Amino acid sequence: MKLLLLVVLVWTASDEASAGGIMMSITFLLLLIIGTSNAQYKNVALQGRPTQSSNAGWLSTGQNAIDGNTDSLYLHGSCFSTNFELSPWWRLDLLKSYKISHILITNRGDCCETFINGAEILIGDSLANNGNNNPRCASVSSIGLGGTGTFQCNDMKGQYVNIGLPGRLGFLTFCEVQVFVSSKNIPTNNNPAQGSANANANANANANVNVNIYSRAKQQPKGQKGGSSRK
Repeated sequence: MKLLLLVVLVWTASDEASAGGIMMSITFLLLLIIGTSNAQYKNVALQGRPTQSSNAGWLSTGQNAIDGNTDSLYLHGSCFSTNFELSPWWRLDLLKSYKISHILITNRGDCCETFINGAEILIGDSLANNGNNNPRCASVSSIGLGGTGTFQCNDMKGQYVNIGLPGRLGFLTFCEVQVFVSSKNIPTNNNPAQGSANANANANANANVNVNIYSRAKQQPKGQKGGSSRK
């Protein structure tokens, strides 16, 4: 990143500070910053396990909200909805605790624009009250029809993400939830089993080397040692 910024500065200076050169440099720098910003985060929701207070039908399972598809039309089978009930909620188990940067929610695009209004986004490590007692990241005032709202959580730590309408009678419905974590907060080795398998493979390889050395030593004639013999 620093090297690329240096290239931009040198390019600008070498162009005799012409108006065209400056504008080109600014445009390039903005594109660079946007690309770098997107590359810094990973959507960990895709690997999570959702559950919900209820399910309105086979077209609206909780899994639909983390299928990677932001299609906002309910009948296309990629949205989620509870039944009409008191305090409906949806919860995502991220399988481990993360420092969460921000969350994106995509609203229904066919109808029901205001059903998400007043929803609370909670993050934490507790399953007390189905996770609905965890600290609040943000409240949803509104999201446009078929739109996507961004909610900053500022590295709140937790394994569970809840979205719910506490104390309200109604449907909870949306089409996609994306949970972004900074890449620096994601361990390099996310598969302990693979790490253990690699360690075992290395141990077996070392054992085979030792066995081969021992076998060659036993086969060597008596009185002969390794290396060149002296005359």
